[in-house]
Amino acid sequence: MVDQPQPPKSEPSASPKTAVKPAPQSSPSKKKGAEILMGAVIVVFVLAGLMMIPAVRGAIFGSSGDVDATALAIPGKPVIDKPRSETPMGEYTQYFGARKSFVIEDNNVQRTQYYYLVKPQKAEPGVKYPLVIFFHDEKGQADGAVQLLSQRAKLPPFYLLVPQAPAKKTWAVPEKFSGQEFGKSKTAALWTSKKFPEGSQTLKDVLILVSRLLPTLQIDDERLYAVGCGEGGIGVYGALAKFSDFFAGGLVASGLWSFNDAPKMLRTPVIIFHGSKDKQTDVIAAQGMSQVLKQLGGVVSYNELTDLDRNCADPRQYTAGIMNWLFGQRRIVIRQAAQPEDDGLQPAGYMGEVAPPSPVPAVPPTKP
Repeated sequence: MVDQPQPPKSEPSASPKTAVKPAPQSSPSKKKGAEILMGAVIVVFVLAGLMMIPAVRGAIFGSSGDVDATALAIPGKPVIDKPRSETPMGEYTQYFGARKSFVIEDNNVQRTQYYYLVKPQKAEPGVKYPLVIFFHDEKGQADGAVQLLSQRAKLPPFYLLVPQAPAKKTWAVPEKFSGQEFGKSKTAALWTSKKFPEGSQTLKDVLILVSRLLPTLQIDDERLYAVGCGEGGIGVYGALAKFSDFFAGGLVASGLWSFNDAPKMLRTPVIIFHGSKDKQTDVIAAQGMSQVLKQLGGVVSYNELTDLDRNCADPRQYTAGIMNWLFGQRRIVIRQAAQPEDDGLQPAGYMGEVAPPSPVPAVPPTKP
C-alpha cells in the first residue's frame, strides 16, 4: 500500500496568553551566500566534465597550434603521460617557447606526446627547411638542443623539434644484442625489449607527430635529421634501424645499439661521438658499431673524444661544421602514386637510396 498524503492538521488558535511566534526568516545575505555556493558547485562540475574532452584539455595545457589535436581525439581512454622533465633544456627552456601536446589514438586508448618546436627565425614563403629532431637523455635533459639553438647564426634556417619521452618509457630498444656491444659496462641489463616492451617505446609516437607536422609547416621532407645523446643516442640508432626511410642523416652521441641491426642503417649517413672515459656505456659500443657499418659499406664518421666521460652538452658534438655537413645529406625521394602506409609514419614515396656522401668535416682536436 502506498501511503496517501494526509490533510494538514488544523493548528489550535492561540490564546491571548500563548501567542505563536513567527518562524525565523533567513537574512538576505545568507540566502545570497547559499546561491553563490550552489553556483560555484555547478561551475566545478561543468569544468570537470569539459576536462574529460581531450581537445579542451589540450587547449588548456598547451595543445599545439600547428597540429589539430581534436582531429585525433577519438573517444577512448585518455592517458596523460607525465614528461620525464619539466625543464628539458634547463634554464634555457624558456627560449624554446611553450610546451605543446599532441594526442594519439591507438587501440582505443589515447596517449599524449609532449614536445617543443622552434621554427626558423626568417622563413620565406614557399621555401622548405630541414627538421632536426633532438632526442633527450635518460634524465630527460636535452642539453644538446641548447647547443644547436646557439649555433643558429652560423647555420641555415631549420626547424628544431624536441619531443619528451614519458617518465616510464624510452625511445626505443633493439630486439636482441649480439653480446659484443658492452665491454666492461653493464648497460645490457638497462636496454632490453623485456624491460621495455613495444608499448613502452615512444619513438613511433614521435614519428607520427612528425608526419602530422609535415603538411602544416614548411618542412623539407627530404631533410629530416635525428640527433641525440645518451638515451637519446639510443633513440637515434633506433630511428635509423627501424625507420631508415624516414631520415636523411643522424648524429649519435654516447649511444648504443645492437650490432645485429647495422645492415638496416646503411641507407642513412651517421656521425658517431663517444667519450673514451664513458663509464655508463663503454666506448666499445661506438667503436664496434662504427667498424661494422664501415665494413658493410655505410657512410659513417666516428669521433672519439679522449678527454670525455659523458657530457651531452659538450659543444664539440654539435659544431656548425658538423651540422652543415649533416644538412647537406638529403634523402632521395622517388615520387609514386602509392598510398601511404596505414600507420601514417612514412612520407609518401620514401623508398630511394641515400645521396652520394659529402666529405665528413674534421672534428676539433680534443684536449690531451
